[in-house]
Amino acid sequence: MQKVNHYETREAWLSAATVALRSRFATAGYPLPGKIRFAIGFPSTGRRGKRIGEHWHSTASADGTHEIYIRPDQANPAEVLGILAHELVHSAVPLGSGHGKVFKAAALAVGLSGPMPP
Repeated sequence: MQKVNHYETREAWLSAATVALRSRFATAGYPLPGKIRFAIGFPSTGRRGKRIGEHWHSTASADGTHEIYIRPDQANPAEVLGILAHELVHSAVPLGSGHGKVFKAAALAVGLSGPMPP
């Protein structure tokens, strides 16, 4: 039996997933910002780049919204959820944290595991 997708767009699914993840981030001590926008598209490295997701801080957006991009060739829901959670960590930690100690602590606190990319 195939599951029915109740979301008209991938962006709507990402938004709903973020709503569901907000309490996990808050409980871990890393509350998510109120304004986050989602897009399906290629990150700044382009189609041939290796990035599968990308976060742009609210300072890069005219209306102060954090921007998260997920590559269109990422379709496995579990993997997309992991990509989303990774990018949400970027939105929850201070600008300039990169993948350093602050990022790693937040990622581990919300349940991510594995190597943290440079």
